[in-house]
Amino acid sequence: MKTHYNYYIFLVLLLTQHLRAQEISYELLHDFSLADMDSIAQEWNLPSAILNLQYPVKIYRIHYETLNAQGTDITQASGALAVPQGYVCPVPLTTYLHGTIAHRQDAPSYGSSEMYIGMFFAAMGNVVAMPDYLGLGDSPGLHPYVHAHSEASASIDMLRATRSLSETLAFPMNEQLFIFGYSQGGHAAMALHRELQLYYGDEFTVTASAPMSGPYDISGAQTQYLIADTPYATPGYLPYVAFAYQSVYGDLYEQVSDFLVSPYDTLLPPLFDGEHSMGYINNLCTPVPKNMIQPQQLEAFINDINHPFRKALRDNDVYDWTPEAPMVLCYCKGDDQVSYQNTIVAYDKMIANGSTNVVKMSLGDNLDHGGCVMPSLFTGKDLFDGLRELSNGMAIAFVPSYPSNSTAADGAIAVEVSGGAAGYTYQWNNGSTSADLNNIGVGTYTLTVTDDWGCSITRSIELTTAVGINEAAATTFWRVLQNPVYDHTLRIAAPMNEEEIIFTINNTLGQVVYERKILATPTIQIDLSALPAGLYQYTATSIRYMQQNNGKFIKVF
Repeated sequence: MKTHYNYYIFLVLLLTQHLRAQEISYELLHDFSLADMDSIAQEWNLPSAILNLQYPVKIYRIHYETLNAQGTDITQASGALAVPQGYVCPVPLTTYLHGTIAHRQDAPSYGSSEMYIGMFFAAMGNVVAMPDYLGLGDSPGLHPYVHAHSEASASIDMLRATRSLSETLAFPMNEQLFIFGYSQGGHAAMALHRELQLYYGDEFTVTASAPMSGPYDISGAQTQYLIADTPYATPGYLPYVAFAYQSVYGDLYEQVSDFLVSPYDTLLPPLFDGEHSMGYINNLCTPVPKNMIQPQQLEAFINDINHPFRKALRDNDVYDWTPEAPMVLCYCKGDDQVSYQNTIVAYDKMIANGSTNVVKMSLGDNLDHGGCVMPSLFTGKDLFDGLRELSNGMAIAFVPSYPSNSTAADGAIAVEVSGGAAGYTYQWNNGSTSADLNNIGVGTYTLTVTDDWGCSITRSIELTTAVGINEAAATTFWRVLQNPVYDHTLRIAAPMNEEEIIFTINNTLGQVVYERKILATPTIQIDLSALPAGLYQYTATSIRYMQQNNGKFIKVF
């Protein structure tokens, strides 16, 4: 009997990846025009206005090196890389982690439907890396299904390969990194975010992540589906996990017949050769997964917390840590494949660990696993859009001189800009187009600097009265004071008083769900009790000046 896999040895082996050079190859798979993508969006019934497709996209299949699931040897992996064409400012690196597949050519690098998700995100201005994972695409062997560490290591090496190709294929990227994935991809997204934060901070800094409907608590909330007395939508997940973990850990059973009853002990193993679809496998399984397990094994699994299968499952829980970057957890209560309790357990633990950047979002009580996909993707898109910068490496430094009192106009702001392409233009929220401001009073001042390439950066400073210390704080011109919104009241700081504005709120589908003419005050309060939980965008339009201010917020329960 082999000993249980040692996590710490795996980490040491992962860290050795810093020391080796990758061999990378690539081939062009698709060259999509904007018209091509508009047609695909129409076929998918996606609103093109919400997608905001701006760039043609080339998709490459890439081959790169990574570690095997045991962390002992170098193996080959593949993935799809979606690159926008014709953009000017360096764009974020984004990685999309795909859901469960069993046929190796259902992977993104072979043009799966999930490859098109990467295509759409690339057309919106992201370089999108889509790893196939080990054992899928052109990677040999059995796929180590929902094995957290190899999901992370294959994804990390795909990110490295993408960076290596950026100069060869001429696609400049900035330092931002977004991570998202659905179903198994949600599990992989959380595993990747955890691995990068804990062990690869010198290489990658995660900007935000959006794990969606993933089995994060695979040893708890998700296992209940596999041992229940009721039919399960995808019973093939049980043998998939068992065969995968046996291949990694080696101690779940001696013979397949020790674990599965006849005829499944001989019928199922040959089907996980990468040549059969998940649908085909599901149709050959009993609808109640536990009926495929040997009764004595099932009893031992239920009663023994140290059963090898239980230990392997616990080794692949991915929620007990403290995310530092923003994370939105999307789920639907009607999910028939991944228990929504996975999200509840993950969120509660992360909050208990001290995280202040994690939000959970229920996107529908009646949506099943398939129905939850699109609302989740749009929620992730909105999170990323709100944080995305196309600043070309620019930075703004303010040097303030404070007004002598609250009514005096004897303050000033000097500006120092670095990075980007020389030839800056300046636009302040008070209408000035000069680099520096003089003879100004107390208030919040927002500056947008645009470089010679057309890339821009926006930063704000609050100018207070002179009190002998620097009280200036980085803030936004309009800002949500509590985000997420927990008490049904949206509070927004606004630099105006007694001015009429049109205040509009749109949902993630672009639909107007609130619109009122209101009298602005320094703190605007909007009652959200009629709106369901979700991510929204507000627009405040000054009737006097016809200027718009936009922002996003999340409403919780």
